[in-house]
Amino acid sequence: MAAGGGLPPRKELRSLRDPTGKEHSERVCALLTSERFGRYLRQTAGEQLRIVRGRVAREAKYDGKWVVTSNDDTLTAQDLALGYKQLMRVEECAGAR
Repeated sequence: MAAGGGLPPRKELRSLRDPTGKEHSERVCALLTSERFGRYLRQTAGEQLRIVRGRVAREAKYDGKWVVTSNDDTLTAQDLALGYKQLMRVEECAGAR
């Protein structure tokens, strides 16, 4: 399921096409409430899910960018970025166990 990181959003949406509208209600709810995908989806009057392309386009400009702050004025932006990347690697290794 996409809400857990499975299928890509478009493929997931195509898989939800059910003429009765009943079979996939849990999956629809999971996508709409998903932290990852929910903000990019809307439900039509016919209860179909649609991707809100404007939201996707607006947020695409932030892909790969982070906001990192620190209370240490002696650190440069490069120092902060390197420290953050190192932290991400440590967390990835710890989660892999």
